[in-house]
Amino acid sequence: MIKTSSVIQKVKLFLFHLQTEKGISQIALLPLFFCWYPIVVIKYENQIIRKNCLYAIVLTGIFFVCIISGGIASKFPYIGSILANFIHFLGVIYYLGCSGFLIYSLQKEKNMVLPFGEKALKTLENYLIEKERP
Repeated sequence: MIKTSSVIQKVKLFLFHLQTEKGISQIALLPLFFCWYPIVVIKYENQIIRKNCLYAIVLTGIFFVCIISGGIASKFPYIGSILANFIHFLGVIYYLGCSGFLIYSLQKEKNMVLPFGEKALKTLENYLIEKERP
């Protein structure tokens, strides 16, 4: 039988981990839609958390572009449905793979970046910083 105090201790440690910068960043990068939104609203001042939330925004945007392009591709006769399914599959694999890669690099405390997402991230950061200036 499991001791109740050890279970409570593990839950307390888990909840404490979620309050740290690393735990909040992991929640922001989870491949769940708009999981980053409340975090970016509450913890916007922290640079690392803001960067991870912006990565999640970019990944979500790319996934939605794949969904929309799959919808457009489904209008083609004969091969449209196959092409739409393939584009949607690529979007899902890309979204899950990149989110998992970023969570893994955060967990292992390595500073890895996605070169193809970095340009969109810099553009989004510059846009948001310009909006903050009076």
